[in-house]
Amino acid sequence: MLSESLEAMFKKKSDIDYEASSVLETMIRIGHPKMVDHFVQALEHAGRAKQTHYGYWFVRLIAELPADAVPRIEALLPSLPENMVDQI
Repeated sequence: MLSESLEAMFKKKSDIDYEASSVLETMIRIGHPKMVDHFVQALEHAGRAKQTHYGYWFVRLIAELPADAVPRIEALLPSLPENMVDQI
């Protein structure tokens, strides 16, 4: 249900925001098996958004992710706006 909720947000909204962050926060807290995949997808989406401050809602969750998420986030950095990378 959580994965489906995020997928619907990714398809419906042009700018992903705090609503997706709340779902991701729950996924991280319960150890959902797709949390890293969805987090990376949300961060990519936020990086393409018109309002780059939306990235704040996702950047604050990085510390809660498992260590194996780090290489995927690092690989994503070159494609993100500079102000978002500075937050990370």
